[in-house]
Amino acid sequence: MRFLTALAARALIFLSFTSQVAMAGTISLNNGDVIHGELQAVDKKQVIWKSDNLGKLSIPKEKVAHFTSTAVIPEVRTPNGTAHNCSLNLEEGVQASCADGLVETQPLATLVAIEPPPAFSGDSRFSFNRKDGNTDSSDLDFIVNAQWLRDQFRHQVELLAESETSDGDVVDERYEGNYQLNYDFNQRWFSYTRLGYEKDRFNAIDEQYELGAGFGQRFNLDNQMNFDMQLGAAYLISHHPEDGSDNDLAGRWGFKMNWPVPGS
Repeated sequence: MRFLTALAARALIFLSFTSQVAMAGTISLNNGDVIHGELQAVDKKQVIWKSDNLGKLSIPKEKVAHFTSTAVIPEVRTPNGTAHNCSLNLEEGVQASCADGLVETQPLATLVAIEPPPAFSGDSRFSFNRKDGNTDSSDLDFIVNAQWLRDQFRHQVELLAESETSDGDVVDERYEGNYQLNYDFNQRWFSYTRLGYEKDRFNAIDEQYELGAGFGQRFNLDNQMNFDMQLGAAYLISHHPEDGSDNDLAGRWGFKMNWPVPGS
């Protein structure tokens, strides 16, 4: 019995501790509402707050009275400059403790804080279409994208499969796989190494292997929109159905835009 009592006491202590961790931050609104959670970002007009129970909320700045948060924001912009890796608290003004040092108290209206990227993100898509009639045909498409972070390294994987048949015969078939390892020097600059494979049975190039490397720059705007621009070189090994193989050195550039939907 004493063992069970001690075990129950430890469980209560553990639950109390975990509940405190889950509710480390609070935001208070002008109408008196208090919401537990953590700060995610601050754009020109809104405070992005992740609630323990309500999910991600977009709250107009003029409705926020004060907040406390333990979240580390990768980039904070004020009229006086930019600071990195900051913890923010709002009382009379926003107090920021950053890796660059303590930032002077700033009014919330003029402060912008960039949301940190998620530790893992990805999506998958699958579609199958079939048509019956004078000609029976079907289309199959499968796409997987994933990205995960580990310290200063960002891993990206892309997989694609496409197939089309007509009256039982395969008329189009394509497979593609890419892996890219990014190393972030800071919040803006990064380098990358890329491996790629593509197979297309009905193209002039049956198979192609890619080894590439280069540099990239990331732009974060005040409305949480961000851009990735990449420039580098790639070494290509291509196999042709009838003409054998050849090797080429090519330039490579890339552009990617990400704009989170407000409230998502």
